[in-house]
Amino acid sequence: MSKLHDALAAGAPSTLWRLRASDGAVFGPVSPAQLRAWAEDGRISPAYEVSDDGQNWVPAVSVPFLEMHWKVQVEGQEIGPVNLRALRDLLNDGVIAPDARLVNVVTGETTTVAQQRPLIAPAPAAPAEDEPAAVRRQLHEERARHQERVAELLRRIQTLEQELRRAADQAARLQRAQSEEEQHAGAAHQQCQEEIARLQRQIRELEQQKEALAAGLAQAEQELAERRRAAPGGGVDWLAAAPPEDPVVSGTHQLWHVSSEWHVPGSRLAGEDAGEIKHTRLALVRRG
Repeated sequence: MSKLHDALAAGAPSTLWRLRASDGAVFGPVSPAQLRAWAEDGRISPAYEVSDDGQNWVPAVSVPFLEMHWKVQVEGQEIGPVNLRALRDLLNDGVIAPDARLVNVVTGETTTVAQQRPLIAPAPAAPAEDEPAAVRRQLHEERARHQERVAELLRRIQTLEQELRRAADQAARLQRAQSEEEQHAGAAHQQCQEEIARLQRQIRELEQQKEALAAGLAQAEQELAERRRAAPGGGVDWLAAAPPEDPVVSGTHQLWHVSSEWHVPGSRLAGEDAGEIKHTRLALVRRG
């Protein structure tokens, strides 16, 4: 025999039970108390089966602690066996009459619904007149603690909301400051680029002026050299001696004192174009 039959024979229900309906649907596992409650609610049909391991199944009516022992006569037909309390809703709804006959299939006892009414639909227990003072005091203290806890949580939520708003404001300020700094940096960079471009233009202009001056100086030196070569007697001789106040005639040369500003007559160096040489010189000119 299986453990299920051994347990049923010993009258001790297993720890967990399963219920199989007529269509094969399986419910559970549930405790013995839950399975008995299903029987008392009329949720277990006489054709259903139960099992403690999901493999070995027996009719639910054969399980002693379910107490599905009673058949009832309804309109000339016998229904059951079921648990007595499964008849409660049928009795309250008027489906079965109080004088309907009941038969216990185990003992053969015959009775009526009215006689078994205290077992079928026991009267609800009367409510307690008053709770003990200690229980009321404990409930009151527990309620006060819960209320204080709720108030504390609300204060905490309010504080966190304020901190969140301050953090959001600070983030907005930092973002605005960063944007302004980026704008200032962009403007400064643009200004630096413009200043660099201006200086580069000035450098190019100075380079061009330098090149023009160098070219003009080279041309002036070339013209001066050409005029010296073209002058009678090979040009002008310059002496580094103190000039006399009056011209001195010596042989075939005549010597004049020339001021510190000098020029070669007929040369392009005359005047402002030739510049000034700030030194006193003597001019020696061949006569005749």
